[in-house]
This record gives sequence, C-alpha cells and structure tokens, in this order.
Amino acid sequence: MNSPSKKRFPPIPFILTITAGMILLSIVVISLLPPSIVLGNKRLVFGAVYEGVVTCPQKIDIEIKNKILDTHNRFIWKVKPDKKWISVRPSWGKGKGIIKVRTHSTHLHPGTHEGKIRVFSSSAINSPREIEVILKIFDKGKSSPPFGYIDIPQDGQKIDSPSFNVWGWALDDIEVVEVKIKREPFQNDLPSSIESDGLVFLGDAQMKGGIRPDVEKSFPLFPLNTRSGWGFYVSSKIFSSFSEQTIKIHAVARDKEGHLTDLGSKKVVYKKSQ
Repeated sequence: MNSPSKKRFPPIPFILTITAGMILLSIVVISLLPPSIVLGNKRLVFGAVYEGVVTCPQKIDIEIKNKILDTHNRFIWKVKPDKKWISVRPSWGKGKGIIKVRTHSTHLHPGTHEGKIRVFSSSAINSPREIEVILKIFDKGKSSPPFGYIDIPQDGQKIDSPSFNVWGWALDDIEVVEVKIKREPFQNDLPSSIESDGLVFLGDAQMKGGIRPDVEKSFPLFPLNTRSGWGFYVSSKIFSSFSEQTIKIHAVARDKEGHLTDLGSKKVVYKKSQ
C-alpha cells in the first residue's frame, strides 16, 4: 500500500519575503495617494453695528491629509481673501494649522456683505478650497438682543445633592460676551446681595465650543454658533444652612452692544438626604 503523499508548503523565508514585499507595496501605494485640503469649517458669519462693534476674530483649522495617512506636515498651504474687509493671519502654513479671520466694517454700509477665503496647496488634489465669509452690518440701534435657553436642570427637578449643573445655550446677531447665572432671593438674604434686577448673582457661566451641534444646525447664519453652549456648576454653599429649600435659577445673557436677556428660569427643589 502506498503511503499518503505529504503536502509541501513554501519555505518560511519565501513566505516572509512575499509578506515584506506586500507591506512595502502597500506603503508605497498609500504614500502616493494624493492628499486633500481639509477645513474645520466652510462658513464664518460676522455681525457689526454701523461704525460700532463687530464680532470677535474667529478661527478655522486647516490640514493637508489623505484618507489613510495622517497630516502631511511637509506640504504647504496658503490662504487669500477676495475682499479687502477680510483679513487672515497667518497667510500660509504647513500640514496642520489654524488661521484667525477678522472682518473690518469701517468703510462698509449697513447690509449683508459676502466674501470668500481661498485655501491653496499645489500638493492637494482638491485645491483650492473656499471658506464663505458673511458680514451683516446693522444700523445703529437696529441689532437684536441675545436669545437662548436653559436646558438643564429640568424645571421642578428634585435633588438631594447640594451641588448641581446648569447648562444651556445663547446666540446673538453680533456676539454673546457673557452669561451670568443668578437666583431668586431667599428670605434671609441681605439686601446688599440683591442686584438691581432683583436677583442674587452666583457666577459667570463658561462658554463652550463644539458641544451644541443642534444649535449650530438650527441657526447656521448666526455668528459664533459653534460656541453657543454654556455651563455652570452651582456650589453647595447656597444650601449650607438649609435642610430643604426651593431655588429658582436664572441665566442672563449680555451681548457686545450691552443688551441683556433673561434666558429663562428653572426651579430646583433641594432636600437634604437623611
């Protein structure tokens, strides 16, 4: 009876050579993929009052990269605005960078002005890319006050922890410069702690970017819509002398022109845990 034939496998050095060759070929192919310009944002909106205040400078991320490799740090990109009222710094960079965009409304009349910033790179397959810039100039006294909402806490929410978070959002046609968190007075508050609006100041909320894409989507033509979110941590010091207390929180937004808006109020019922 013939013995079963043995299967012959390629020698190990041959397999290693083929594997190394495939890896090298993959690296070469990937490295030859044409990079692209990637923009952090494709539109910037600014507001201004005629011969008055204007939205603060805004930033945009720029990268030269392809779909597989990371940023190509050796490739140069350049930026050029098509209107004199738009200024950009820096005017060029390598691989990954941030540009700061300003608008100058001094010689412009009320109305909507549009321009573009072109981003060039001789190494990128999609060069040039464009960033839309919109500047809305309002007549004196015609700009609007800020608006927004308190999302957290829920109205009437019961808590047993003396500390809690207050979150919300705010926008304006020029710029929201601050959101102050206040509360309605307690019976034992000193008159000196109560401000002219009848509320007690707790602190300034922190404006946060990138946390409210829903607001950004709903209000695409408002300045600084990417940083509409704000948050504040209410300290336990408020309830230090209470075992049970109802607190009514207010958020008051101020814009660059000085308009004030009470964004609403939320009631929280605190009861010390046993």
